[in-house]
Amino acid sequence: MMPYMFRFKGLGKLVGRTTMGILVGISGYPPLLDGGRITSPNFGVYDLKGNWIIENEGVAPDIFVEQLPKDLLEGRDPQLERTVKILLEEMKTYPYKNLQKPADPIRVN
Repeated sequence: MMPYMFRFKGLGKLVGRTTMGILVGISGYPPLLDGGRITSPNFGVYDLKGNWIIENEGVAPDIFVEQLPKDLLEGRDPQLERTVKILLEEMKTYPYKNLQKPADPIRVN
């Protein structure tokens, strides 16, 4: 859900691979007499238009970056490295707002 909401709120680019697409959940099932449990999916997630989302599809990244176990064993994280590179480039042209300090508050009556 986090990658979906990240994109929905327009917070930035998703870098990496498509998520697994498993977002149907289970909840509230009482235990059996022998202590075991039986569960079945009983809720899912849908968007503001009433369409089911994510399940069996996942959330695709804006920029696909493969990350292999070999990379991690070598102490590298290709997804993080690519993200940092993208952010450093975006920082060069990002329109930062020049904020003015407000007047100090008056704390006595």
